Amino acid sequence: MRNVKLSKNCYVPQENISLLTAYNTEPVRREVRTKRKENKVIDLTSGKKILSAVYLKNGQIILLNTSIDTLNERMEGGD
Repeated sequence: MRNVKLSKNCYVPQENISLLTAYNTEPVRREVRTKRKENKVIDLTSGKKILSAVYLKNGQIILLNTSIDTLNERMEGGD
């Protein structure tokens, strides 16, 4: 089991991640608004601009201020 570093103090098992995507599209923003009402959004941006969203298999979304390119590198093993 391999953990992926999403932010400074947040590691998630790679098997629990269903999708990595950029935040700058309207469908993603709409989904985040819906999930916020259900308390299924974890915001790890520390008040900075949201750059990416990580969808977990349990239905939660993690918002990050890390670029999607950096996250893809980390998923491939280039921590």
